[in-house]
Amino acid sequence: MEVIRPHHSPAHLVGETCNISSNGVLFKTDHPIDIGESLEYYVTLPTAPSPNERLRLRCVGKVVRVTDGENAAPSPDHTLAVTMERYEFMRQRVAAKATGL
Repeated sequence: MEVIRPHHSPAHLVGETCNISSNGVLFKTDHPIDIGESLEYYVTLPTAPSPNERLRLRCVGKVVRVTDGENAAPSPDHTLAVTMERYEFMRQRVAAKATGL
């Protein structure tokens, strides 16, 4: 999962999706994010129509819950619930893998 936070440092974060529904997503990250913050996030879906494509869900939402864990670094320590206010499906071409013959 990729997270875009305009006007923040760092602006681009990576997280691990725990759960997703029509209302939002629950994910883990090692960066703290405040409740009420607006986010743009991308979830790469596990299957795509073609092996040379990947299907991504682009979403916009707000952080509604943050739970700080007690794991030691570098494991993700913040679990966030984010709404899904707007979304769109995006297809991306992936370069074909070279075969070693």
